Order: sequence, then C-alpha cells, then structure tokens
Amino acid sequence: MVRVPLLSDAVQLVRAQTEVLTALPATVLQLNRSARLLADALGQTAETVAAVQRLAIRMENVVTELEQPLLDLAPGITRLARALDHPVIEEIPESLAKLQADALPILRSMHETQVKVATIAASTERLVRMGDDLVTRIGHLPGAGLFGVAARRRPKPPVPAAAVTPASMPPEIDTPALFDTGSLEVVDAEIVED
Repeated sequence: MVRVPLLSDAVQLVRAQTEVLTALPATVLQLNRSARLLADALGQTAETVAAVQRLAIRMENVVTELEQPLLDLAPGITRLARALDHPVIEEIPESLAKLQADALPILRSMHETQVKVATIAASTERLVRMGDDLVTRIGHLPGAGLFGVAARRRPKPPVPAAAVTPASMPPEIDTPALFDTGSLEVVDAEIVED
C-alpha cells in the first residue's frame, strides 16, 4: 500500500535538507583545502620527478664511464679468485706463525748480541784510553826518562758507531780516583809524538 506523506515527513525532509545546506560551506571549504594540498603535492611530485630524472642522467653517465674499466677488470678478478682458492693460500697463516715462532727469537738474539758486542767495543775503547792516560801520567813522573818511558800523545781512535743504548752501557770508570797524582810533581817531562 502506498503511504501518503504527512506533514511531519515533510518537516523532517526540510530539516535534513537544511542541515545538509548548513554543512555545505564547511564541506566546500574542506574540499578547497584538499584541492590546494593536492596541488602542492603535485608540485612537489613534479620537482621530485625532475630531481630523480637528473639523478638518473648522472648515474647513467657514471655507469657509462665505469662500465669499460670494470669489464676490463673482470678477467683479472676471475684469475685472482681462482688463485685465492688455491690450497697454498690456506697455509699462509700457519707459515707466518711458524716464521714468527722461528725467526723472531733469532732476530732478538742477534740484536742482543749486537748490543753486547757494542758494549764490549765501548769498554775496550775506555780501557785503551785509560792505558794511554796511564802511560802519559807515568811519562810525566820524575825519572821516567831514565827508564825510557816518555809521555806520549796518541791520537784517540774514533769511537765505533754501534747501536748501543745508554742504558745498556756499563758506568764510566773514574780514572782520577784510581790514579791520584795530586801529591806528585812533574819535573822535566818529555813529550814524544808518534
């Protein structure tokens, strides 16, 4: 059966239409904002696409420049890979460990020997200088000329240039303390030069 619209139905329709018309400006305003945001997004998208296109061109140029050198390196890299797969390569760490265990102690002992030889050479040089000083002092004593002992001046030999650290050298011998000539007078000493 067909229903006849009543006045309350008409009032409800008018009220609904009024509410829709009241909300229409806010909806249009929101639609405007959305359209502006969409336009901004499209503008940024266009800028992004242009930047990506510039980047793609640059990457293509770089790849073009690098393509031939990389292709030229491919056979060498393949040979290197085959060489690194050789069983000898696996033995290198073991060989290095063995070399370290065998050779380093020898090198250390060689260094220690070098230091000892340099110390002995320096001590010998000091003993020679002390002997020369003793001969010179005896030559200055009164009556030394009667025994054929004359004061001599010998040129001092150069000190060997050895790698000796000061800490490894023995302390200097205090020669004035060993040969105190404070109470002796030197009378008519001859100086003979070689």
